[in-house]
Amino acid sequence: MYDILTSSILFIILAPGVLLTLPPSGGIMAVLVHAIVFYVVQVYVSAYVPWWGIWIIGVIALYKGFTATPSYSSY
Repeated sequence: MYDILTSSILFIILAPGVLLTLPPSGGIMAVLVHAIVFYVVQVYVSAYVPWWGIWIIGVIALYKGFTATPSYSSY
């Protein structure tokens, strides 16, 4: 379960365009860079962060997501 939750959180955070896109031009190079960063971060996180830390991060992320006020554009 630890790997599934860790992978899900990292996938959402590190997807191109969520926080930033490297390189800015986008395309397949951006996807490759984000995949490499995803792998490195996941290896580091799984080695140094305890399972309960990931659960706390997940609960906070879910709580923030459910309590966020949606913004509607006026047409």
